Amino acid sequence: VQLRSVFLNGLLFLPPDRAPNHLKAAAGRISRARRLIAEGRSDPLQAALGFALSRPEASAVLVGVASAKRAPGFPDIPSAVEAGIPQYQVSTWYGLWAPKGTPKEAVAAMQAELRKAFATEELKTIWTGLGTEMPNLYGDAFGKYVHGEVVRWADVVKRSGAKLD
Repeated sequence: VQLRSVFLNGLLFLPPDRAPNHLKAAAGRISRARRLIAEGRSDPLQAALGFALSRPEASAVLVGVASAKRAPGFPDIPSAVEAGIPQYQVSTWYGLWAPKGTPKEAVAAMQAELRKAFATEELKTIWTGLGTEMPNLYGDAFGKYVHGEVVRWADVVKRSGAKLD
């Protein structure tokens, strides 16, 4: 069970009848985790670990960040590389796009404003508190990154046999 998928990608928020078939039997435990979080008696990480430990097929639980290096907001949690699974690197990223044909000056102005905002202590504190690094890809470099992610995940989807329904 990959908890990143289970909890961060929305399983806690799905109605029980929309849960994946292989987790239907765990609907009660997922509902309990959802309730504990809503009541403020648990946080998502505690709920994820509790769920993992309650699964009969879980012989061990590995806690780490899915990246090559430790996350700035969680310096005591090992990276995937340190945990011996260097191929397990997954990240969440955000981007802003402009319509094709947007004047280069307008794009440059937007990027300048983003850089200015990301340089504030307020945003640095927020991003670090989320356990992540500040965004630092713009323009063509960001486009290349996005293209690489599309290729990477298209291959994963193809090998998994997943289909849209």
